[in-house]
Amino acid sequence: MPINETYAGGAYFSNIFAPTVAERIKEILFAPINHPEMVWIAIPLLITLLFLEFYFGRYRDEELGWNTALGNSLLLVFVGLDLLRRIYGERFFSTITLKALPPISAYAIIAIAILAIGLIMILINFFHLLPKSFAFIMSSPLAVNLSSYLAIAFIYSSITIGIASLTAAFIIFISAILLIDIIHLFEPKYKAPKKTNVETFLNSIMKRKKDEKSD
Repeated sequence: MPINETYAGGAYFSNIFAPTVAERIKEILFAPINHPEMVWIAIPLLITLLFLEFYFGRYRDEELGWNTALGNSLLLVFVGLDLLRRIYGERFFSTITLKALPPISAYAIIAIAILAIGLIMILINFFHLLPKSFAFIMSSPLAVNLSSYLAIAFIYSSITIGIASLTAAFIIFISAILLIDIIHLFEPKYKAPKKTNVETFLNSIMKRKKDEKSD
């Protein structure tokens, strides 16, 4: 690449692209303040995300569970439906027909994608179609709640869809993962109390009875 093209590319990145990404990050993070109507759906997502991440960070021996993963999948469906309501209005679902489909915008694609991913994850978690190590990552509070928040911020704030906006969303997502991992490092871990001899004896009896019933 000629020197002048390299310089032009660097100037575009530093003078246009990077400032635009920074502005998009600011718009996404401060969306609930600038658009109070999204507070009622966005804030519960963020509060749930923080509490569950703190919980699983403290109790490292516990795993998500298929039932919780299924509930998180339902959350994506509810968010997708609310976003479609936001885009097309309150009477969208009562007026839509196969002969008169509504126009598909970039925001509608985001809402439909959230809804479709939620439906697919419901099938995966309900029927245990994937290994739980992979399914639980897809259905984790961080993945579900954070992606839901990003979609809500884009649509409620009418943020321009483009490379800069998608880059900003990716940076926020990765930064949130790193921040939560750092918090987990300093978060005090739960240490289960040692079992007494009586508890050990009772557990052995219960295990023996369970084995006898299975036989």
